[in-house]
Amino acid sequence: ASVLIFEDFPPRLLDARTYRLMEKLYERYLTPDARWVPSRARMLAAPVSADSGIASPMAPLGDTDEMVYGIDWAPTREYVANAVFHLSIPANAVNKTPAVVADLSFAQLPNVEEIGGTASWTYEHDTDINGIAYWFDLELSPGEWISNAPGVSPGSWGQLLLPLDPPVSVPAGKAVTVGVKPERLRDGAPGWLSWWASAGGIEVRGHEFAASPASFADLYEESPDAVPRLSEKGIFEASVLQLVDGERSVFQLAAELTDTLDNVGESEAVRRILSALKGRAERPELSDFRSP
Repeated sequence: ASVLIFEDFPPRLLDARTYRLMEKLYERYLTPDARWVPSRARMLAAPVSADSGIASPMAPLGDTDEMVYGIDWAPTREYVANAVFHLSIPANAVNKTPAVVADLSFAQLPNVEEIGGTASWTYEHDTDINGIAYWFDLELSPGEWISNAPGVSPGSWGQLLLPLDPPVSVPAGKAVTVGVKPERLRDGAPGWLSWWASAGGIEVRGHEFAASPASFADLYEESPDAVPRLSEKGIFEASVLQLVDGERSVFQLAAELTDTLDNVGESEAVRRILSALKGRAERPELSDFRSP
């Protein structure tokens, strides 16, 4: 193909799934000089102040020693503070001119290092920054852009709100610097999103991985050293597959398997057997089955 129209972007523009899909398109289907529509993308960011009017995701948690709705939410605070929130951010929530933190061309697949960046703004008054608004705009052809900025209608993709906890205090006349970037996965695709904001020598950071409660056991299950185990359902389906030899009928299979389901009723046993055999034999009538 010499032209590709592509719109399957997540709110962060490029995540691992989209990046890998685009990589396959480059490798398998596109001519070297193929035209992408859109041809470019800009990643933009802007600080969100605590008095912006947009509800902070941290607000329902209250203070660490405060009960909200009769529940102590303090144990969830770290997870919420590191989560990425997909919102439609109103225009008045962004009180500074957005900054371009990355300018990407789709003439070739961008490197992960190109996707993120930093920007700074100076405030005339003391201001608390409790989040970063993050989004992208797309260029369809030279000079023709689709804006996905906060408050723009229809805002097809929406924006991301990256919380800062605690808020970053910016003294009057001083600057706040923010940064956003994805982590690089082993295959080069963008992974977990990280962000930070600093002012007056104080820096607050967020990292999407910290929003995923995971134990060492969870991580071990994803490693090549993990030992797979069959669930109860898996054990039963393995028993079915071992008996399917091209000679036994469904009726015979059901008769042999019923003993493994002696803790459930006949109808339930038949349902499970037929489910496991789906696509491997014609479906018999339930009346064909009898208890042993």
